[in-house]
Amino acid sequence: MEHAQKPTIQACYINGQTCRNGKRDDFSVDPMTGEKFFCNKWVKLVCSDPQTGHPIDTWCCNEFAKVKLGLEQANMTRLNTASTDKVATEVAKHHATFLGVLNNDAQQRLLDADPRMQLESKNGHTGA
Repeated sequence: MEHAQKPTIQACYINGQTCRNGKRDDFSVDPMTGEKFFCNKWVKLVCSDPQTGHPIDTWCCNEFAKVKLGLEQANMTRLNTASTDKVATEVAKHHATFLGVLNNDAQQRLLDADPRMQLESKNGHTGA
């Protein structure tokens, strides 16, 4: 497993012990390599920092990663909501343009088909 040049040292979220690059002093030793086992919560985090926008490419505890990814997901949800609102506005504009070219009989047929629909007449009154 590759790591950054500088060791990442964090307090373990589980027991508070010091974790260095995904290994703690209380971990057992792998008999094949003679090195301590890696924590199963040690993950590579690749995303952008939700507060600064700078890219993140590092190894860390997945408990830390959950917080960063949760913030990034919230930001993405906000962006998607804004995009959806823009699309809804454009659809409403085209819908109003379409209704403007319909004659009164066609508008009445649309109202009969869906009584919830609000149609603006040319004099500013709504049908329904």
